[in-house]
Amino acid sequence: MSWQPEVDEIAYRHALAAQLGGEEKVARHKAAGKLTVRERIDACTDKDSFVEVGSLTGSGQYDSMGRLVEFTPSNLVMGRARIGGRPVVMVGDDFTVRGGANDGPWSASWTVRAAAVRYATSRPRATPACRP
Repeated sequence: MSWQPEVDEIAYRHALAAQLGGEEKVARHKAAGKLTVRERIDACTDKDSFVEVGSLTGSGQYDSMGRLVEFTPSNLVMGRARIGGRPVVMVGDDFTVRGGANDGPWSASWTVRAAAVRYATSRPRATPACRP
């Protein structure tokens, strides 16, 4: 038995999640002079320090053969990073997915998860609100 189909789906989900809300929504966001959530995180944190948690969280749609055909990533990006050498938990809304509305079931659970990580590791929460 091979796990290759599952491994391939995980890679496919990573590729879809990296597209945020899709090419059109990202283009509209950028046309308004805004950075994407991951660009905001990169601008606010120490270089290469952000480690995302839950990047595959979202909602998938499958065809009749059980193959993933569409994936909507969570509109909340969370992970660990460093700012000025100090460890933080980064939490940011992706406004290209459902306008960043924090009403999805995965967003609520990840918000709770972020709080748990903060308290367990004594790290402050940081929100990427910086501008280019």
